[in-house]
Amino acid sequence: MFTPLALSDALKKEIESALTGYSLPIRVDGVENKVTVYQQFIPIEEKNNRRNDNLDDSLYPYVLIKLTEGQDGKANQGGVCKGYIAFGTYDTNKDECWRDLFNLIEHVRQHLDKVRFLSGCFLLAEPFKWEVPEQQGVNHMEGLMYFSYEIGKPVPEVNWDGEEFG
Repeated sequence: MFTPLALSDALKKEIESALTGYSLPIRVDGVENKVTVYQQFIPIEEKNNRRNDNLDDSLYPYVLIKLTEGQDGKANQGGVCKGYIAFGTYDTNKDECWRDLFNLIEHVRQHLDKVRFLSGCFLLAEPFKWEVPEQQGVNHMEGLMYFSYEIGKPVPEVNWDGEEFG
């Protein structure tokens, strides 16, 4: 199936594959956390309106795949599904946290850029674009990488007998 949901599943599978064995130190007694990949939402409790305060430190590091929009293609073309991949890192050493974030983004970006064709049906439509917003927490860093993949289009049903489908 060439659906946005299948694209999200394919991205999750590919990113998890890229992150096999990858962990980030949080510099607390040598503890390392594996990166968890989420789809669409992170399981959090609402604590207040400040974005970084909503996430428990145990949810870091994370990668979040978020589908945001889609558009059908012209005749004989598939559609496009767009979204972003959010990255979050936490480190007790604020001088290293930003390095962890950039390393994580680059690790995933390079892997997906090499693959380009997910699950044999989703083609990277535009180059990746990433950003790290200015406003960040002290020990928490977040970044975004935008994506655009081609998705399929249903084949129109044609009745060659001249009867209408119904």
